[in-house]
Amino acid sequence: MKSTITALVMVIGLQSAGFAETDPATLQALRRIDAPRVVGVPPENACRGLMVMPDGEIRHYGSRHDPGSKRGPGRPVYISSRDGGLSWREIPVDPVVSRFAQHVLRLDAKGRINDVPCVEPDTWADLEVRWDKDQARFRTGDGAWHELPRVFPTRNGISYLHLQSAASEADPAGVLVESVAAAAAE
Repeated sequence: MKSTITALVMVIGLQSAGFAETDPATLQALRRIDAPRVVGVPPENACRGLMVMPDGEIRHYGSRHDPGSKRGPGRPVYISSRDGGLSWREIPVDPVVSRFAQHVLRLDAKGRINDVPCVEPDTWADLEVRWDKDQARFRTGDGAWHELPRVFPTRNGISYLHLQSAASEADPAGVLVESVAAAAAE
């Protein structure tokens, strides 16, 4: 009985080894896999600030420090890939945009917009902005309207909304924007 069981185990073992062989097509595919290579270095921890745009572009936002320097805020940048992450380019984020915008809303860490208490931490809020050629105002929820002073004059009116973090370094809390809608009023 022992010799039969031993022989059976040996036959099963030999047959299993035969099935473990990889077919030639699989071996060829495995040989075509390139070794890992660095194609881009995120400006900060890639767990935050990494996103895929509606057109498929991959972006990662953060701050880049000069080589050898970890002091100070760093330059705001994002890296961009339009080929699924195989190649990347670094794009500086405009640090002076708020000086040339028609109106600026500054949201601070305490939930104040332009020094007006408006937003509670860890809660969703509706922000509404209305403007015409001469003035702009904002409110959160059904709250009171607050004036938005004009920063930079415009001849043709406002044509877009620019959202940019004002954090000088990595912001672990961040801000989430669920949606943006616009409507022209008469």
